[in-house]
Amino acid sequence: MYSPFKVDGLEERTYIVKEGEVATVDPNTGEMYVMKRVDRSKRALHDGRRYTKLFAGACDKFIGLSRVGFIMLFYIIGRVSPSKDNVYLTADDVMEWGGISSRSFYDGLAELLDQEIIARKLGSRIEFFFNVNLFFNGDRRRLIKDSLGIRMGNEGNSENLL
Repeated sequence: MYSPFKVDGLEERTYIVKEGEVATVDPNTGEMYVMKRVDRSKRALHDGRRYTKLFAGACDKFIGLSRVGFIMLFYIIGRVSPSKDNVYLTADDVMEWGGISSRSFYDGLAELLDQEIIARKLGSRIEFFFNVNLFFNGDRRRLIKDSLGIRMGNEGNSENLL
């Protein structure tokens, strides 16, 4: 039996794959040549829908949230940008989206801060960091490399990562 849910948002795309150069030696003369390989196209299925990864351990942390805490959490998850660890929370936008009052907004904000799901960005009243160990959009290694200026070695190892 197959799932009754149709997968939406998939499209086929064509990519050009760069092949690079190859060094070769003429066996008769011993001369070395460099040949450029011809680029080739590759077709692949692409999922164009926006997504956010929810890590398995996050469910345990979220289960105790209040109704307003959940509303604000889902507002945040729905606005996570690729490879970013911050989100903007303006009271008017969250209240309108979630159908909550001003008092509920600030109670929910306090709850998310207290549970260490978000943290205030110093110097801003509306920008917050979210805990990338709970959810994220993209590859967290890139976030660390970008924010700390770490250079990854050929083996994918890094020094002083954390």
